[in-house]
Amino acid sequence: TACDSVLVDTEKAAEDAMKLFFRNGHRKIGIIGGPEEISTAQERVSGCRKACEKYGISLEEALICREDYTIQGGVRGLEKLVKRNPDMTAVFVTNYEMTMGAVIGLNELGMQVPKEISVIGFDNLQFARACSPKLTIVAQPTVEIAREAAGLMLKRLESRAGEGSPEYSVKKLSTEIIMGKSVLDIRD
Repeated sequence: TACDSVLVDTEKAAEDAMKLFFRNGHRKIGIIGGPEEISTAQERVSGCRKACEKYGISLEEALICREDYTIQGGVRGLEKLVKRNPDMTAVFVTNYEMTMGAVIGLNELGMQVPKEISVIGFDNLQFARACSPKLTIVAQPTVEIAREAAGLMLKRLESRAGEGSPEYSVKKLSTEIIMGKSVLDIRD
């Protein structure tokens, strides 16, 4: 059914994260993605693929691990990626709970960020600030999402008060990368 919606361009968010890794010399980048049946999870992995294509870098299936959007999913994904890709230099975690799990997994494996592995997480600014070193993250514009959603709801309520029904509106918002100290420049 058609309805008003406020979306985030998560495909471009993933693309931007990968490009940041590429600009710092990383080529073997693991991706902890969400369940295949969830559209945002598909978009984020698709954005990673797009970035790789633009840079002419092959993204092997062994570098993609799909887990559920939980802390434990992040731990499992990180452990699988490290085991399958011992030469991996970076990991992009595409969900905030899984980001927490991936950091727990790195701690449990005794891997130092960013010396041994670089990390970009998704959302959860407070957690990113609590990490040492501070995590670089893709941040969704939560305040803007709320403002846009409230605006759409008010417009819809006004139209019910007699002005006729406006067309359904879809807003797509951009993310930003908030820099921390979790991405190492490994260019020669």
